Amino acid sequence: MADTSKPLFSRPVLAAIMLFCTLAIWLLNLTAPNSALPTPNIDNTETASGIPIVWLTQDAWQQSDKLDVSLVFQTVDEDLSLAQTTFAMLMSDSLPLSTSPINQRLSPLAAQVSSHYEPGRQTISLTMSNELAYLRPTLSLVTPWLNKPDFKYRTLDRWQRQQKANDPTYPLHTLAQIKAYYAALQHSASTIFVIGYASDETKTRLVNALDQISQRYQSPVPTNDLASLSPVESIQNWLSLQLWKADTQHTSSQDTDVFQAQLVALREYLEQQALSPTWWRTIATQVTDENGSLTLATFAENYKNTLDTFTIEDYRAALARLPIPSPHQETQVDQ
Repeated sequence: MADTSKPLFSRPVLAAIMLFCTLAIWLLNLTAPNSALPTPNIDNTETASGIPIVWLTQDAWQQSDKLDVSLVFQTVDEDLSLAQTTFAMLMSDSLPLSTSPINQRLSPLAAQVSSHYEPGRQTISLTMSNELAYLRPTLSLVTPWLNKPDFKYRTLDRWQRQQKANDPTYPLHTLAQIKAYYAALQHSASTIFVIGYASDETKTRLVNALDQISQRYQSPVPTNDLASLSPVESIQNWLSLQLWKADTQHTSSQDTDVFQAQLVALREYLEQQALSPTWWRTIATQVTDENGSLTLATFAENYKNTLDTFTIEDYRAALARLPIPSPHQETQVDQ
């Protein structure tokens, strides 16, 4: 009869097994592929009126002619229909002495503008060429437009009639309300983000133009409503939200294999997106907050290491503290 009290392995064999397991784990960690994510360069300055300018660039962009400028505002007006109407008017024929939409005028200059708004944060973005032959006329066009757009009554009336036809409950706004809301934006300018490469001459011309554009700008008055615009607050939280959104079955927090597969897919996706100025514009204007705990510089300096060391335990902890939104709870609009 077998002696059940006898250990299955002798102490030397057990010690060897434990040492082998430790070495195997160490080797797996050592050989685990790190992400090929770039670390951008960040430069901070400000306009003559004191509005912070955050300039982000990468060495790989030196051969690119794309330049992205985003004006970020933080007005706490919760009337989203007024924001929608104002930005719709801004993107239409609001260029002084013009009857054409602003983007129609910018198109021959290889430039375009867009807007994005959500509760507590509004953005006007300009994508243009960094070549002086295009940059100079682009800045000459948008500077007076942004300083004092010409909101037209007939355009507002036509647009609101269309909105009413689609939704009879849609609230109407007057031209005076549109002008007042835009003035409120100018008095709540938070940050100007510049994404892309520029020569010294291009940089000088752009900064001078931003001084003119922001001459009426004022920083927002700090309030409790602006204490934390972004629910992300950390890169781990942001990574967790990306994984959660990609996991349609929501099993990645319980299954290690599913988590690892989702993490690999996210890494490959980010390695492509992180080379795009447009992606960094989204991170700057919709993810980070220069007045919060997660600034653009913090994100740029740490996102690679955070991704490379991210574990399922980090994911579970983040999901436990994050207010996971449903698709119907998110209110943000691009135009």
